[in-house]
Amino acid sequence: MDIIISLIPILIVLIGIIVLNKPAKVIAPIAFVVTVIFSMTYFGVDLAHIWKNAWSGIISGTKVVYMIMAAFCILNMLLDTGAMDKIRELIISISDDRRKHITIVAFGFGGFLEGCAGAGTPAAVAAPCLMGLGVSPIYAVLASLISNGIWSSWGAAGLTCSGGYAAMVAEGAGAVYNMPMLDTMDTAAIYNMLSMATARVNAVGALICPFVITAVCYGKKGFKGLVPFLLISGVVGAACMIGVTHTIGFEFTSIISGLLVVVVDFIYCKAVKSDTPDEFKALPPETKSPIPAWKAVFTYALLLIALPCARFGLVGTYLYKRGFAVWIGTTILVVCFIGSLVLGYTKNFHKCVAVSFKSVIGALIAMAFLSGLSEVMKTAGMLSILAKALAAVVGKGYPAAAVFIGCLGSFMTGTTLGSNMMFHPMHIEAAQILGISPAYTAALNSSGGALGNMICPNNVIAVCATVDFQNQEGLVMRKVVPALAVLMIAEMIAAMLYMFVFFPGYYM
Repeated sequence: MDIIISLIPILIVLIGIIVLNKPAKVIAPIAFVVTVIFSMTYFGVDLAHIWKNAWSGIISGTKVVYMIMAAFCILNMLLDTGAMDKIRELIISISDDRRKHITIVAFGFGGFLEGCAGAGTPAAVAAPCLMGLGVSPIYAVLASLISNGIWSSWGAAGLTCSGGYAAMVAEGAGAVYNMPMLDTMDTAAIYNMLSMATARVNAVGALICPFVITAVCYGKKGFKGLVPFLLISGVVGAACMIGVTHTIGFEFTSIISGLLVVVVDFIYCKAVKSDTPDEFKALPPETKSPIPAWKAVFTYALLLIALPCARFGLVGTYLYKRGFAVWIGTTILVVCFIGSLVLGYTKNFHKCVAVSFKSVIGALIAMAFLSGLSEVMKTAGMLSILAKALAAVVGKGYPAAAVFIGCLGSFMTGTTLGSNMMFHPMHIEAAQILGISPAYTAALNSSGGALGNMICPNNVIAVCATVDFQNQEGLVMRKVVPALAVLMIAEMIAAMLYMFVFFPGYYM
C-alpha cells in the first residue's frame, strides 16, 4: 500500500499533463494538495513540518521563475531592437542549415551554459536563441531539453557532483557507508572517482544525443546529408567528457566539453561545404539589419563572460547565498540592461521587463506548487519508498535500475543534485549487498539524474515559458519521452557492461 500511495502524486502529474493535456498550472496545485493530504493522513507527517518544507520548495520554484523572466528579457530586447535579425544573418553566413544550428546551440552551447550556471540556464538561454534564429518553438524546446539530459550530471562548476555526494567526504564517511577507502582519499579524489564513472556512462548518451535530437525534431528525413556533422558533434562531446573528467577534473567537464563542441562544429561548417535541402534552409531576414555585428552579439557575448565570472566571483556573497537561480537571474538581468545601453533600448527596458514577467505568471504558479510537492514527497519518504521497492526486485540488474532511480529522483525533485543527495546512500548499501562496486553504482544515479531533467515538469514548464510556449507542456513531454527512452536504454546497457565487464572492481 505504501508504494501505491507514493505513486499517486507522480501519476496525477503524468496523467494530468501528458494524457489529459491539461496545463501544468492547473495540475500542479491539485497534485500538491493531494500529496499534502496523504502525507498527513497516511504517513503521519506533522502539518507544521510539511508546511515548512513545502514553503521552501515554493520559494525555490519562484526563484527559478525569476531566472526564466530574466532570460526572456534578453530575447524580447533582441527581437524588439532587430539585433536577433543580425545574429541570424551571422550564423546563416556560417551555415544555412537549421539542423546544424540546433546541434550547435542546444548541444554545444547548452553544455557550456550548464557548466557555467546550471539550474535550468541552458534551456532558458539556448531555447530563446534558437527561436530567434527561426527555429520553431517546439523544436527549440525539445532540443534544449534533450541536450540537458547529457550535461547536467555535473551542473555549474561540478556542483551536481560535489554537492550531491558531499556526505561521502564528511568526517567518518568511510565507516558510515562501510567503505573504508573513502577515509584514505581526499575530497577531490572522491569527487573525481564518481565523476569519471559518470562520464563513462554519459559519454554513450553524448555520442548519440545529436542523432536523437535530429530524429525527434525532423524524423528520418532529417539525417539527409547531416550524418558526418552529427557524428563529429557526438564524438567530440563524448571524448571531451571523458578526457576532462580523467585529467582536469569534475568542475570543468561541461564548460570545456560544450565549448569545444561549438568550436569544432563551427570549423567543420566552414571547412566542409554541403548543400542544404530546401526544407531545412534557414531563411535570412528579408532586409539586412543596419545594426553593427558587434552590437548584435554584444549581449550574448557578455553573458558568456559574465556567467562564469559570477559563478566563481560571487561565492560567499549575499547574492550567492540566495541560491543559484537568484544570482544567475540577477546576472542575466544586469547583462540585459547593459545590452540595452549598447542597443539604445534603455527607455524601453522597463516595458520589456513587465512584458517578460507577465509571460511567466503561469509558470510561476506551476513551478511553485511542483517544487512544494517535491519537498513534501521527500519529507514523507515517498520517493525513498518507490526507489527501494524497485531496487528490491532487480537483483543483478541493479546498475540499470540505478540509472532509472536517478531519473525518477530528478523527475520529481527537479535537479540531478537533489536526486544524488537523496539516493546515493541507498545505492551504496544495495551495491554492497550485491557485491558490486559501490562507487560506480552511486555514480550511475547521476547519469540517470541528468536524463530525468529532460522530462522533469519543472524544466519543461521553465523552457516552455522562455519561448512563450506555455500550456503545451503535455505535448512537449510526449515528444520527449521517445528520446528519453532511447538514451536511457543506451546508458542502462553501458552501465551493465561497465559494471560487470569493463570495470567490475572499480574502487573496491
